[in-house]
Amino acid sequence: MAEVNDVDVLAEIRELRHRLAELEAHVAPQDPTDERSTRRGMLRLAGAAVVGGAAASLLGAQPAAANSGAMQFGATNNAGADTTILNSTATVPTLQVTNTSPDSAVQGTSTGSGNGLLGQLNSPNADGYGVFGFVNGSIGEALVGGGGSAQLYLSPYNGIAGVPTSDLHFDGEVVATAGGFFACVATGTPGTWRKLAGTTSAGTFHAVTPTRVYDSRAAAPIPGILNTGQNRLVSVADGRDNNGTVTVPDLVPAGATAVAANVTVTGTTGTFGYLAINPGGNTVEGASTINWFGAGQTLANGVGLTLNTTRQVTVICNGGGSTHFLIDIAGYYL
Repeated sequence: MAEVNDVDVLAEIRELRHRLAELEAHVAPQDPTDERSTRRGMLRLAGAAVVGGAAASLLGAQPAAANSGAMQFGATNNAGADTTILNSTATVPTLQVTNTSPDSAVQGTSTGSGNGLLGQLNSPNADGYGVFGFVNGSIGEALVGGGGSAQLYLSPYNGIAGVPTSDLHFDGEVVATAGGFFACVATGTPGTWRKLAGTTSAGTFHAVTPTRVYDSRAAAPIPGILNTGQNRLVSVADGRDNNGTVTVPDLVPAGATAVAANVTVTGTTGTFGYLAINPGGNTVEGASTINWFGAGQTLANGVGLTLNTTRQVTVICNGGGSTHFLIDIAGYYL
C-alpha cells in the first residue's frame, strides 16, 4: 500500500467540500423536514460520506499494533514464531540504525538457549566478517564481553590439530585448534604463527622471590637422607622455613604445570651418585637432574621441573651413594 500523506488528504477534503457547496447552490430550497428525500439532502449525505471516507483513510494511516509476523517502526513488535527478513543488493548496509543518545543502537536478546546476536558471512570465497566492530574515535572499545561463564569462546578451527597450514591469514588473527590457541604475527599463506596456550604447553611464567619448599634435613614434612634405589614424593606447593613449617601457602598455585627450581645436594656419600626428578608419581628415570662425585659435597643446579596435577615431584636417587637434598622455587608456569 502506498504511503498516505496527511497534507494531501486534508487538501482533498477541502476540495470535496468546495465542490459540494457548488452543487448545493444549483438546487432549489426544499422543506427541511424532508431533506433525506430531496436532491439537496442526497447531495449532503453523499458529500458527508465522501468526506468521512477520506478522514477514515487519514486515521487509518496512523501506526497500529503490529500483528504477528509484521514489523512496524515506532511501535512494539511481536512476530510470534515468524521471522522478519530483509533482502538487498545494495553496496551499503541493508539496515542502518542510529541512536544519538548514550545507549545502544541495536540490542539482541535471547531468553532461551540461543544467541542474543548472530552474525554470519555466507560466502566461502569472500573476504569478510561474520561480525565487525569499529570505534570511530579516540576512546572506547570495539568489542566488550561480560557475564556468563566466559567472556570469550573460540570454537575449534576447521578441525585441524596444529597451526593453520593453508589459506591467506593476516597478522592479528587468533585461532583455536585441537592443538591450542595460536596468534598470527605475520601476514601470508599460511602466515607465521605463535602458540599462546595448549594442553601440552607450560603456560605463562610467573617469577617469585626464591623460596625454599623442601629440605630433607628439616623435621617436616618428610625428613631424612635419600639412599640409592629409593624415591620420594615431594610437594612444592608451599614455602617453608628451616624447620619445615609452612610460611607461604600456595607459593606455587593449583593448576601450575612446571616450576623453575634450584636443586641442591649436601652431605653426599659414595664416590658417585645422582638424583633424577620427575613429575610426581613417575618413578622411571629418564635423565639425571644433579650429580655428585665424592663424599661430603654440596652442589646446586638450576632446572625446570614438571609437576603432576597436585604440585608434586618424585625424587629418585641412584648411582651408589646417598644424599640430603633441598628444593628452592624461583617461579612457576600457569
